[in-house]
Amino acid sequence: MSVQIHTQVPTDDMRMGPGAGPEHRYHRGDRLPPEARQSVMVVQDWRDHRLDPPPRGHDWVRLGSDFVLVAAATGIIAQVILSAGR
Repeated sequence: MSVQIHTQVPTDDMRMGPGAGPEHRYHRGDRLPPEARQSVMVVQDWRDHRLDPPPRGHDWVRLGSDFVLVAAATGIIAQVILSAGR
């Protein structure tokens, strides 16, 4: 008896649940575009929002009512926090 294992790489349309941002399109591992990483959107008061301190080289960025933890140099999303109102 042989067992076959099928693996499938997830695509955007296969992701589970909504993503972050007004269009719900940003997920962990995605690259956030530079215009979304402007200093205006970087969350300086992360404690007030009950967010963990960002690790060195990362910033919390607000997208609509959601928060994403982004690597400052690459824009790769490390963590997504969706608002409770969804």
